Amino acid sequence: GTITGCTVSGSVSAFNSNSYDAFAGGFAAQNGGNGGEITDCTADVTVSAYSTKNTSLAGGFVASNWSDAKITDCTASGSVSSVSTVHDSYAGGFAADNDINAEITRSAAKSDRITGTNGQAGKLYKGSFAGRNVNMAADCLSDNSSVSVSGLYAIGEDLRKSPPGPSDDI
Repeated sequence: GTITGCTVSGSVSAFNSNSYDAFAGGFAAQNGGNGGEITDCTADVTVSAYSTKNTSLAGGFVASNWSDAKITDCTASGSVSSVSTVHDSYAGGFAADNDINAEITRSAAKSDRITGTNGQAGKLYKGSFAGRNVNMAADCLSDNSSVSVSGLYAIGEDLRKSPPGPSDDI
């Protein structure tokens, strides 16, 4: 489906104590599966995800953007926190995870705080724009000058197979 021209504000949290992942996004927990397009939307939300048995993903706009999904001309602001006591933790000012065959274009993250904690059996993916990027984030901005987190990057882990081109300024 397609969502256009929406604004959300407030807070959202996900807590999971079973074998599933905890997904929390300021606008959507997941965008994807048979496409999915979000355009010209804004989220000003405090986002938190906490998992005691699996992975946690928290994104200022979306926790997971995947499987032919597209996000264009959107903005996220607020704070983001992701905690997993066992496995991986993903925290991103805009997206926790921008996965394979998914695109984010001309979008911005203006988070005031991004925190993440991973469990002993996991990794931490944390970035001012995306915690992890596997596909394309083009012409995007992270304006997090007030964020003071050690080791904070625009993209925590960038797994694209080709080097960034001129339109990949993040």
